[in-house]
Amino acid sequence: MELLQKVLGNELAEKHLERANRVLAEEVKKNLQSVSSQLINADHIWGWSAWGSFFAFVYFVLIIFTPLKLGSGVFILGLVVFAVGLAGFVTALFNFKHAPLDQPVTGGLYRISRHPQQLMFFVAFLGICVAIGSWLALFLQLLSSLFLHTRILAEEQACLERYGDSYRDYMKRIPRYFLFF
Repeated sequence: MELLQKVLGNELAEKHLERANRVLAEEVKKNLQSVSSQLINADHIWGWSAWGSFFAFVYFVLIIFTPLKLGSGVFILGLVVFAVGLAGFVTALFNFKHAPLDQPVTGGLYRISRHPQQLMFFVAFLGICVAIGSWLALFLQLLSSLFLHTRILAEEQACLERYGDSYRDYMKRIPRYFLFF
């Protein structure tokens, strides 16, 4: 302040200081509004996601306590669907692991789905629903997946912020889950 006063004089130095404080206050206010908006959006997303986790927990409890009908056609079909989902999930994990860190994952199963891990996880648990023959388990899985979808949206937003146009182009070419979903 003393240097400004010597160079510009007291009155002019005070005007510049007032202006600088005003600009700084406006910037701080904008940044606080942006941060609070992001926190509100994150709270909204994680709030819905928490419901998804709750329904997933109820779903797991139902699976654990539902007796299996070993040897039935439905059990065998469910086991096959589960195996396909599990194999796809593991494949997607390896695709993710071997991708470069500085660009979006676009190889392997990521060529047919932007979220193959979630898709294959869904398929695996769909197999469990079929294997135990429970419509309630299927309903809970669908409900859980619907609520957990908000995590996918948040993940895509984070990828857009991190990778920019390359992820935006990827989003245009590849469906979120599978085919047109």
